[in-house]
Amino acid sequence: MQEWLDLLFHGPLLFLLPTPNNSTLNAINAGMAKTRSMTRNQNHDYDASLSSSSRNTSFDKDHVGPWSDVNHDVLFLVMMQLRVVDFIAFRGVCKSWRSFAVSKSSMFLASKPPMKISINPHANNQDCYIYLKEDFEEPMFKTILPHSAGRICIGSTCGYLILFSSETRDFWLVNPITRHELHFPDFPLCVADLPTHEKEMRTIKGILVFSPSISGRVFVVLSSKLSLSFYIAGKPGWNHVSSSLPIVDVHVFKGKIYTLHSDCSLGELRLNLNSKWKGKWMLLKTKSFPKPDLYILQLVSSNEKLLVINWVSKQKIFMELDFGK
Repeated sequence: MQEWLDLLFHGPLLFLLPTPNNSTLNAINAGMAKTRSMTRNQNHDYDASLSSSSRNTSFDKDHVGPWSDVNHDVLFLVMMQLRVVDFIAFRGVCKSWRSFAVSKSSMFLASKPPMKISINPHANNQDCYIYLKEDFEEPMFKTILPHSAGRICIGSTCGYLILFSSETRDFWLVNPITRHELHFPDFPLCVADLPTHEKEMRTIKGILVFSPSISGRVFVVLSSKLSLSFYIAGKPGWNHVSSSLPIVDVHVFKGKIYTLHSDCSLGELRLNLNSKWKGKWMLLKTKSFPKPDLYILQLVSSNEKLLVINWVSKQKIFMELDFGK
């Protein structure tokens, strides 16, 4: 299995790419023609001074340059037509392609529809298998989920799966596509205070946000109804902000951290590195929120709007929050 995984993530493009359509083939042919032309022009004088044996070490008999010489405009055109699984193989062709793919990964992933993910727990405290499926017509992609041994997946944020362990009291955020990882250790609550049952552990909510106010990433955790915990990247240690009202939900919208409380009031957690407590609550006033008698409320965002949804209602009642003056 390990050999198969190595081939999948680092092997040649040939093993995973589907048969390209006509537009992709035309783009590749045009790009390679442009590459050959550039290679010939740039190396005309240099090639004349080389022996045929020396030339054969760098070019084939058709004088085609290496994969790393393919024009980046062509690479972008080809990359944006790939499936997510093929994108992983695309990165493994050469260092140049990997560097290009990494720089464009956010744009690529944002262009793709949501994927179906299934996590299969593994026995003997080993890492779990994860299955990714892009659509109903494509086969499932199976791989190992790092740092999943002995952990529960409590949700996802910004493309990362959130893995939590009550024994080690730490969080691993793992992107199953890019393989990027973030670690937030030493969650400060005692093990006895943390939920130990899997169902209870799934009530913990975590969100990753880039905060413009501190120009950095922050991992926010809601594990207690009366406080939020947050970890600022590059600033080791957890910070806490208490609330006099139970917190129902926490959500990120346009770089700001909002909280919904049991009385249907809305708050904002504002971060300040120069402050002793690193953050404070601000109670917000909204124009269009009638504060109805609803249960199991949750904050969601869609089409540049912040909404409150009632999950109990069969018709799923949505209410838009208006911050206008």
